[in-house]
Amino acid sequence: MSAGSKSKANGQSETPLAVIVASEALPESGNLEKVRDILFGQQSREIERRLTHSEERLRGDLEGMEREGGERIAALEGFFKQELQALKDRLTTEANARLELAERTARQAEMDRTDAERKLSVQAQTSETSLAELREALLEQGKRFAADLKLLREHTQATLEREVTVLKRDKLDRQTLARSLADLALLIGRDGEDLA
Repeated sequence: MSAGSKSKANGQSETPLAVIVASEALPESGNLEKVRDILFGQQSREIERRLTHSEERLRGDLEGMEREGGERIAALEGFFKQELQALKDRLTTEANARLELAERTARQAEMDRTDAERKLSVQAQTSETSLAELREALLEQGKRFAADLKLLREHTQATLEREVTVLKRDKLDRQTLARSLADLALLIGRDGEDLA
C-alpha cells in the first residue's frame, strides 16, 4: 500500500505534487519543516507508530520463539539424555549378559576338559590294567600250551616207541613165523619125499 492510499484511509486528502514542490521552494527552513510536517507528518507518525508496533510485536514474537525454542531444546536434551541413558543401560545389560555367557562357556569348557582328562586317565589305567591282564593271560596260555605240547610230545614219543617195539616184535615174529613156515615147508617137503 502506498503512502497516499494510507493517508486516504486515515481520512486525509492526498497532497498534490505541486504543493510539495512549492513548499520546497520556500526560502525559510523553519517553514519548510512546518510544511513537511503538515504534508507528511501524519503519515510519518503513523509509519513510526506502525514500525514501533511491528518492532514490539517482532520482539515479543522473537522472545516467544526464543522461549519456545529453549523449551524445545530443553525437551530434546531431556529426551536425548533419557534415550542415551536407556541405550547405555541396554548396552551395559547386553555386555554383562555376554560376559556372563563367556564366563559360563569358559567354566563349561574347563569342566569338559577336566572330565575328558579324567576319562582319558581312567581309560588309560583301564587299558594298562587290561593290557597287563592280557599279557598275563597270554603268558599263562603260553605256559599251558608249552606244557600241553610237552605232554603231547612225550605221549607221541611213548606211542612211537611202543609202535616201534610192536613193529620190532612183529618183525621178529614174522621172522620167527617165516622160519617156522620154512621149517614146516622142509618138514612137509621131507614128509612128501618120505611118502613118495
